[in-house]
Amino acid sequence: MRCASRLRSFSVVRILVVTLAPAFVLPSCGSDRTAPRAPDSGEPSDAGPGTDGGPRGCVASENMAHDEDEDPWPFQRPAAMFDSAGVLHVAYGATLAGAPVARYTSWTASGGWVAPETIAPAGASDFHIAIALDASGSLHVAFVSPEERIIHATRSSPGTWAADDLQHAESGEAELAIGADGVVHIAFETDPVDTTRAQSSVAYARGDGGSWTFETVEDAWVTYDIDLDLDPDGVPHITFFDNRHAERAATGTWTVEDLTALGVPSGPHAIDTAGTEHILSGREPLDHWARPRGGAWARVETAAERGSEARLRWTGDGYATYEVDTGTLDGADLYLARYEGGAWSSTKIDRVFIPPERAIAASPAGELHAVAPWVHYTWCR
Repeated sequence: MRCASRLRSFSVVRILVVTLAPAFVLPSCGSDRTAPRAPDSGEPSDAGPGTDGGPRGCVASENMAHDEDEDPWPFQRPAAMFDSAGVLHVAYGATLAGAPVARYTSWTASGGWVAPETIAPAGASDFHIAIALDASGSLHVAFVSPEERIIHATRSSPGTWAADDLQHAESGEAELAIGADGVVHIAFETDPVDTTRAQSSVAYARGDGGSWTFETVEDAWVTYDIDLDLDPDGVPHITFFDNRHAERAATGTWTVEDLTALGVPSGPHAIDTAGTEHILSGREPLDHWARPRGGAWARVETAAERGSEARLRWTGDGYATYEVDTGTLDGADLYLARYEGGAWSSTKIDRVFIPPERAIAASPAGELHAVAPWVHYTWCR
């Protein structure tokens, strides 16, 4: 479903060309990629849709470390996050010597990339993967295997992973969050409870001390674009297609609301440290909506007049990535955006033939990073 969702945004002409072209074009690396360029040059720039004079800096790109016989899934969204020491942790799916694998690598500003390691022999499907750190600093990864099983893996030391096979899934969607109490939360798509009225279900797994409980959030005709976030009280919130928002009560029941009926556009979801929920519309214009705790949804501002396939995170400030179709066979421009001081600013980071899925993360110093298959972008402060 993820691939079908992305292909809808491409022109018919480009779909025809895709059959004759590589999945996407990797940008070159080197010192010529470390400074902003003119918007029409196809190179990174600090000017673009949504730019409003906010904070800017250099844009740099480099290739990620990977094995020679390793190939990425171009439509799989990788996962990325920083720890408090400034280490960027990245999980992704790929094929290694022709076999599907789930992989992990890390990066630091002083040491660069570490050689990737295999997370689990079960491999990862060609959709996206999720990563999180618990309070002790241990890494957790969740993904769906090629056999459509939910896999939860933990890393006790470099190169040492333990994987749990949790439950059958319907597709490659799995989202992960870990509370301050150490409880592991996973949201995913699975077979529906009521097969007479639904094609799939949004499901929720809760892991506490090695035991897992499973709950059905809602049956749905089609389910994808799942986001899972915890509010400051550790309460899970899940958003999913078609523009639904679900919140879990302490009793284990879920309240599901139709955001479209409230006038809120469909798009990625995030929660800040104050408990305010944020949504960035998935189609242009990219409007930013917010709902404070106990309040109502309201439009904040337009983050970008043009753009699609947005991704949103909130760590202190808000961060997003999105793409703008050029309307030509050149493909699309990729952007990073930052919400700081009550306003959005953005910068163009690349032009690609077919936009790959991207993960975003903010460093402790406030630098914004994006990771796509084999490419790492940095928007410096």
